Amino acid sequence: MTHYDAPYSIKDDERDLRVQGKVHIPNTYMKLDDPFPSARAFKTLLCSVSNKGRLQKLIRSYLTTLAQNLNVEIVYSIGSDCTNLSTQQSMQNYSFDHAEADTILFSAYAVLRESGYSGPVVMDVADTDAYVAAAFISQQLPGMLCIKRKKETILCRGLVTEEMADCIVQLHCITGCDANSGFFGKGKSSLYNKVAKSALAWQQLSRFGESLELEEEVLEELSPLGHGWELMDGHCRPVRHTRPALPAHLPTPEPGEDSEDDDESDEEVDDDDDDDDVQRWREYSSESESSEAETSDSD
Repeated sequence: MTHYDAPYSIKDDERDLRVQGKVHIPNTYMKLDDPFPSARAFKTLLCSVSNKGRLQKLIRSYLTTLAQNLNVEIVYSIGSDCTNLSTQQSMQNYSFDHAEADTILFSAYAVLRESGYSGPVVMDVADTDAYVAAAFISQQLPGMLCIKRKKETILCRGLVTEEMADCIVQLHCITGCDANSGFFGKGKSSLYNKVAKSALAWQQLSRFGESLELEEEVLEELSPLGHGWELMDGHCRPVRHTRPALPAHLPTPEPGEDSEDDDESDEEVDDDDDDDDVQRWREYSSESESSEAETSDSD
């Protein structure tokens, strides 16, 4: 499961969106004998990171009691902390420091196969990301991988063809993973059907991730920094705005009477205008002196 007390994770933006429109998310202290909340109340409860952390502790306590009473092996994982609840021993080989719980599930599945276990594995997940990952991984690793969906069990190797298994992860990422339900006006299913009918699309998508020789300038242009993303405390986060919500300096209200600063500003003119005024004044003075001299001579 996801580690919710981390200072920041890639899911923080999603959490911020979920909280929008909620006036207040109260702290909920859950107990095993409490009645299960309604769907709306449970959704509101999960908008709080603190409530999610308390729910994890409640689940761990219940599973610990269950493992000891039924004498079964239950492994509990939160972030990089993984414990065998039956023996209370740490299991470092199943410790994965990932933000996505679905990624941890399939990482654990890979370790399980590497340990030599060859029996069937059934995952109880409902996220689209999990189905996409299962369709790809089931073709890469030996053994039977299944997903429990309501009352049926789905064989993951039969979800897609081998050609689509090679490119379904790339297609899912391009269309916005499970954050977007549509891609440029087309739903995920319709886009999948179009790609499934195109051999050229399979080849192009399957080549994603290949190592290419790129010039240094091209690599710099591919960096997200400066292109809608910024680096904050070592984490790459989207730039929400490029200007402050309010001006950095607000203008002061104008006084009732003109201040000395206003008088000075009114007197500030262009240097060229000053030179023109001086020249006109000199011409006017010369004309005045000439007229006075002619008047005195006539007298």
